[in-house]
Amino acid sequence: MKYLLFAFTFITFLVYPKFENDDMYVITYKTSHKLFNDWDRYFEEYSVLLVHEDKSLYQSLNKMRKDSLSMINKSEELRTNNEYFTFNNYVIESKEDKTEFFSSIGPDLYHYAEKINFDWKITSEKKTIKGYQCYKATVDYAGRSWTAWFASEISVPFGPYKFKGLPGLIVSIHDSTNSYKFEVDELKVKTYTPFRDFFLNSNTEINEVSRSNFNKIEFVFNGLSLNEKLNFNKEQKNAMFVELESDGTTPLRDTSNTRKNNNSNPIELH
Repeated sequence: MKYLLFAFTFITFLVYPKFENDDMYVITYKTSHKLFNDWDRYFEEYSVLLVHEDKSLYQSLNKMRKDSLSMINKSEELRTNNEYFTFNNYVIESKEDKTEFFSSIGPDLYHYAEKINFDWKITSEKKTIKGYQCYKATVDYAGRSWTAWFASEISVPFGPYKFKGLPGLIVSIHDSTNSYKFEVDELKVKTYTPFRDFFLNSNTEINEVSRSNFNKIEFVFNGLSLNEKLNFNKEQKNAMFVELESDGTTPLRDTSNTRKNNNSNPIELH
């Protein structure tokens, strides 16, 4: 699966941009997260939120650039994989009543859809971020407690990752452990371009899974040795056939991978 997306030149915003019905918002976030629980350092990169009418698409800026370039020139794929590296190889498409998640695990492509009703607690506390008056809101999701700051003057009910449902753009959000942090870096208005097109050949297969099963499969795959990952497709066809123990784990041959996996710090804890 390829996403036909376009790299944009962004400008820092200080003034609210004019918006027409045939326009879309192009919003970049600076994202920071800890890969492991015992790490003090953060992995930092930029991500992009595209918003048009009642839908949005969110993904890593590096992934957007990589997919666009490799789609144009397949021989560039290896170079772009190195140049535009990201740990966040997912694409999230949201509407008000539905969230769709696309991601690869090894050589296989996965998709799940879910309806998320965020139970936001909006407070009267406010502060200025990027020149906008923002209000504080809190919510619990997937095992983490989150604090968001949203700008009601930007009538966009979306934010980074899967977050949505506030009466304004989420300008900043972080979890209670500060393991994950997102803050708007730039915003621009452009003429609407379709968010994505799929380029699927007859051999492309999308694995439909639930959110919980996807998270389990990803956890198992991340604990495999390098050799197991390289031979994953040949030996197991796709990640749906990873054999789990009764407790949801898998016997890992490399004890260092076991320790690393148990110390991993995913954005969704359950």
